[in-house]
Amino acid sequence: MAPQLIIEYIYFSIIAIVIGFIIAFYILTQRGGDRREDPTEKQEEKKGMEKGEKRWLIFLLTILVIGNILMLSPILPSAKYALWLEDEPRLTITIEVKNYEFILPEKPIRVPAGVPVEFIVVSADLLYGFGVFRKDGLIVFQM
Repeated sequence: MAPQLIIEYIYFSIIAIVIGFIIAFYILTQRGGDRREDPTEKQEEKKGMEKGEKRWLIFLLTILVIGNILMLSPILPSAKYALWLEDEPRLTITIEVKNYEFILPEKPIRVPAGVPVEFIVVSADLLYGFGVFRKDGLIVFQM
């Protein structure tokens, strides 16, 4: 399994856990019905959040912030592909799309490994998807 997939599974697991905590927070902090022993007794309205509710909220927000910091940090393998970190492309390939047909350059496209490449995909009629795949079928990128 590719490292990127493992990282994505971890990220989505963290998101699922946070969503579970939010649901648990909502259920646990719901105020029940009228719990007065004597119905003639005047009910006091509680204003604001209780101490436990504030702790839960702070805990959930902390998990959310830490999770996003970890998952969006430059330690991830995908961060090395950030556009603002890359060198200028040494190779530019222009592809035209018209009437559901991709018009590729006449000679075969050969891209040396490790060289930044810029793909310019131009379409006059519709919006088309475009992707580059490895030989093993894993997607390199898609737009």
